[in-house]
Amino acid sequence: MVDLGEVDAVVIMSHHLENDSIYLAQLAKKDLVYLGCLGPRARRDRLREMAACPGQQVFGPVGLDIGAELPEAIALSLVAEIHAVLNRRSGLPLTPPDAYDPA
Repeated sequence: MVDLGEVDAVVIMSHHLENDSIYLAQLAKKDLVYLGCLGPRARRDRLREMAACPGQQVFGPVGLDIGAELPEAIALSLVAEIHAVLNRRSGLPLTPPDAYDPA
């Protein structure tokens, strides 16, 4: 059992829509800094509808746009976004875009 009083961030994804909507309904009542959902925006929106909390802020798709495709890179992207949100940062590069050539 997880003590949600000790948690600032949660990401939902059990690969079962009905279970995830139950989790979201329960978590929406908690004072979380970050509540996210893996998957596309349409899934996030459907979960909010099913959980009867359409106005609940839910990050999704989760993660920063770093070109992640492999599981390790997706995890890095997700943790980086959570860290940025917990620290009230944008997650944007510190180097101005015109100072480098990403190609």
